[in-house]
Amino acid sequence: EWTTRSGNMRHAHANVEMNLPKGEKNNKAKLNTKKVLLMREKYKTGLYSIRGLARENKVSQRTAQSVLRRETWRHI
Repeated sequence: EWTTRSGNMRHAHANVEMNLPKGEKNNKAKLNTKKVLLMREKYKTGLYSIRGLARENKVSQRTAQSVLRRETWRHI
C-alpha cells in the first residue's frame, strides 16, 4: 500500500496509541489513579495551583496541566 509520509505518520500514531498501556499500567508512569483523582479534587477547590500540584507530585507543570484538563488520564 502506497501512502504519503504524513499518512504513514498518522497511521503509526493511531496504532501506537491503541497499544500503549494506560495510566499506572505504563511502567514509566509517575502518577497513579489515586494521585490523579486527588490532584483533580485539590485543584477544584481553588486553593491549589497547577505549579504547586506539579511540585507535590514530582511532575512537570505541563504534565499536571494535562492531567487537570483531562488531556491525559482520560480513562478515569
